[in-house]
Amino acid sequence: MGLSLFKNCSVYPSCPAPERAFAPNPNPAKFQIFETKQVGANVVVKIRYPDCTNYEGVKICLFVNTTEADLKRRDRLDPHFCEDSLSPFARFKPTVSGWEAALKMAETCHV
Repeated sequence: MGLSLFKNCSVYPSCPAPERAFAPNPNPAKFQIFETKQVGANVVVKIRYPDCTNYEGVKICLFVNTTEADLKRRDRLDPHFCEDSLSPFARFKPTVSGWEAALKMAETCHV
């Protein structure tokens, strides 16, 4: 007998399923970049995906070896880790502390 990671467990009926199990995935073609910070060869970016409901659709991503201009020229920007040449190196909780952590990691990340 196994436990599902994406449903309420029968042993502990009060444990909630993860939020992402119910939130729609962000549409990489529908996004708005509303904050960026170039840190050396890396960029920290705050992106809003209007079709995504968790955290009001906001994602904070760290992209390495790219520029703000490179990101802003894109017509698609997927926040998921993938084989795309412009996949985020890391993602952070979309909060003030998440933004600060992303900036610190961007300072030390030399990939």
